[in-house]
Amino acid sequence: MTMKHKLVMTLILLAILPMAVSIVASTLVAKDSGSDALLRQTELRLISERESKKRELETAFKLYRNQIVTKASSTMTIEAANSMIGPADYYADSVITDVSMAQMKAAVEDYYQNKFGAEYARRNSGRTASIAQMLGSLSDNAIALQYSYIAANTHPLGEKHNLDKALGQSVYNDEHARYHSSYRNFVETFGYYDLFIVDSDTGNIIYSVFKELDFATSLINGPYAQSGIGKVFKEANAANEAGAIAMADFASYLPSYDAPASFMATPIFSNGQKIAVLILQLPVEKIDEITTSHESWKDIGLGESGETYLVGADSKMRSVSRFFIESPEKYMASAKAHGLDDTTAKIIGAQGTTANLQTIKSDVFKQAIAGESGFGASVDYRGIPVLTAYAKLDIPGLEWAILSEMDVAEAVEPAKDLSNTLLISSAIVASILSIFAIGCGLWFSNKLTRPIEKLQDDIEEIERNSDLATRLRAKPSDVTAGIVGSLNKTFE
Repeated sequence: MTMKHKLVMTLILLAILPMAVSIVASTLVAKDSGSDALLRQTELRLISERESKKRELETAFKLYRNQIVTKASSTMTIEAANSMIGPADYYADSVITDVSMAQMKAAVEDYYQNKFGAEYARRNSGRTASIAQMLGSLSDNAIALQYSYIAANTHPLGEKHNLDKALGQSVYNDEHARYHSSYRNFVETFGYYDLFIVDSDTGNIIYSVFKELDFATSLINGPYAQSGIGKVFKEANAANEAGAIAMADFASYLPSYDAPASFMATPIFSNGQKIAVLILQLPVEKIDEITTSHESWKDIGLGESGETYLVGADSKMRSVSRFFIESPEKYMASAKAHGLDDTTAKIIGAQGTTANLQTIKSDVFKQAIAGESGFGASVDYRGIPVLTAYAKLDIPGLEWAILSEMDVAEAVEPAKDLSNTLLISSAIVASILSIFAIGCGLWFSNKLTRPIEKLQDDIEEIERNSDLATRLRAKPSDVTAGIVGSLNKTFE
């Protein structure tokens, strides 16, 4: 290897090595800093989502509490309770109709068996309800009211609330027609599932808007006395002052086809005397609208995998899964692979929701339901690693956790993209600088070696010609100028 080549290689290495070390170091630092910043951005986004939904849900339940207390203390509700309690409790004996009790019982039984039973089976993947048990606990008075407002009601299933006044002459029918449109409008306007007025003494549901099979039954000893609606009735009925509120968490409720139902109740007082209890069946759909942002996950920055959902103290979801909404088939396959049994999967498919059915076992849920608030990594109900912002909701009467999550794979994707971009950019910069360094090295080596090579050639020529009179030549800027001058003096 010639001196020129050695010099070129040395200069290039001296230029490239420090530059390469600097580029690699700065790239790694930028990559780590950028990745940390992007993950922090995801953390802040999920925390913001959690807090936003938390406030919205807590505000919604405050509204429900204010509305039920206001409604129970209104003149209309007090008058409605006073005017319907007696006529409802003696409806079977007072209604003037050509239909016998035997005919009423037959019609009601047919409705239970065929209309309700068929819809129940459809919504519960073929399961059947205990029709005989439901019918067996009905009094004649309940039979007469359910016949008039349900079985003989010509409006189709799910639309029984559109009947203002049943056939047959009765004080109750007149009073029902007087108030029903106002209560129906209230329920439809604010999105409640149903509204009930219950006799404080007998526990009989003397009025409901939607006329499901709980209508006219007793919440003291009737078929639904041990359900959520019976619980809130007893608690509110035991209160001695207006404004007391009882709350029951979502649970399967037979009259609503075993769909999740939650109830809120407060006593109704008239002239200081407790006469009835007002009960609201809360809207499942409203909760789902809040948690899913009306199914606009991407629009609010949750990407392809972000979601917010609620979980009760029983470890069951209280809202619907994003993944079930977007792709029931993929959700089912994933959930079954991670513990969802076939029976529950079929019910989820039939009811169209994961609420009160999907079990959550993650550590972050356990921390949230214990009252902790924070952010961390976990594995979700699909078996997918996720980042989660978690907290407990502050809703009196409910033990709910809120979890805002995003798949780790999606959360780190921007960091991977940043890393790739930095590596590509560094490679491009390194290539450009290397070409520049090589060019500079070649120029500088030529600058150094060309005068030396010329001096070598001139000396070899003097040697060949044995002519010491020949004078060596060099430019003043050449590195050999001093040597050439000294040699010329030596040859003189």
